[in-house]
Amino acid sequence: MAPTTTRRQQDQDRHVTQLERMHLVIDIVCAWQMSEHHNFRGAARDMCGRWAMVSRAWRDAVRTNVNYIKAYHFKSERARMLTEGMLSTNDVVHTVSLRHCHVGIHGARAFADLFRANTNTSLTSLDLCSSGIGVKGACALGDALKTNSTLHTLDISGNMVGVKGAKALANALRVNNNTALHTLRLTSKQIGNGGAMALAEMLRNNTALHELAINGDFDVRDWDFGIRAEGARALANALKTNSTLHTLDIAYNMVGVDGAKALADALRVNTTLAIMHVDMNKIGDEGAIALADALRVNNSNTALHTLRLKSNNVGVEGTHALAEMLRVNTTLQYIDLGYNDGGDTGAKAFADVLRTNVALRKLDLNQNDINVEGTDALVEALSSNDKLKELNIADNPGVGYSWDIMSWWDDLDGDGDDDHTAVGDSRVTKRSDCSSFVA
Repeated sequence: MAPTTTRRQQDQDRHVTQLERMHLVIDIVCAWQMSEHHNFRGAARDMCGRWAMVSRAWRDAVRTNVNYIKAYHFKSERARMLTEGMLSTNDVVHTVSLRHCHVGIHGARAFADLFRANTNTSLTSLDLCSSGIGVKGACALGDALKTNSTLHTLDISGNMVGVKGAKALANALRVNNNTALHTLRLTSKQIGNGGAMALAEMLRNNTALHELAINGDFDVRDWDFGIRAEGARALANALKTNSTLHTLDIAYNMVGVDGAKALADALRVNTTLAIMHVDMNKIGDEGAIALADALRVNNSNTALHTLRLKSNNVGVEGTHALAEMLRVNTTLQYIDLGYNDGGDTGAKAFADVLRTNVALRKLDLNQNDINVEGTDALVEALSSNDKLKELNIADNPGVGYSWDIMSWWDDLDGDGDDDHTAVGDSRVTKRSDCSSFVA
């Protein structure tokens, strides 16, 4: 009888071949949870607990045509094995995702060394979200970006990189004008205004970055550590001259009214920003009105199509201003005002605009204290609007009675069947033009 280790090695080799046929996605630690095959589970478990024994088989797989590596419960010493043993000579793997793994400082430095050496020319996306890389890890990655010319996406959100880490990354992208990195995602906690200002200064010179996310923590107790008005003003000033940034995400910070006004001023002149997330920033009615005025005045801004203002204490006046803006703005396709306080007045303002606006595709008024009057107005408006693809008014008082609402959508395409589907406590209504209604 052949030794157990030999059979195990054969199983590993056989399943490496299977993975190659399956388009070669390696899910290193939890692989056995996704397969009922006993031998495969055993091989994956060995790969986890006895990395040295199985590294040869998996290294050979990665050196062939595996193009995506994803792992859970990964540790820093294995990151070094991955970068030195697999990725250093690999020219196929383009994505490595180690989200929520304990990569740590040493793991981040291992990737930094890989980027600095420029021996890997295929890796374009690295996800180290919530992996404990800390300030030193971020600084190491920033230093490596000064010479790396292949990485396109770097996600280190959920890590406490601090002002120093943010400045290191900003400096790499500013001084050397790194032309490869298109997407950078950070967490604003502990970055604060200082980090935001450094990143803003980078945006004045960098002409390659398309997406910058500096969103905060959902926990409001941590907002004091995020971006405030001063940081928002710096970013807004950079947007007045930057012509390449496509997406700015500063959700879950504390930019307030002054920060919103600064961003509004930037939107009056910026013609390239397409997506802006300002969720949970306490901008209030005054901030919403400022943004609405900017988008009304700069109707020549043909780029901005998504504006998210969820949970911002926006009341009737702010909601009404944003609705009125849509009478002249022809570029916005998605507005998210969920978890605000527009009420029936705000709902009716949007209902009135929807009768003539042909640009908006998605409107979110979830949990806005909309009663029956506002709900009826919105549904009636939809009967004359065939462009809106999704309307979300879930969790509003006026939706409680709402089976009558569904009658507006019965048999809209004339095929004899009702064009709506009930899903749990919500209703998703579809009509022949693919529109949907969520209540």
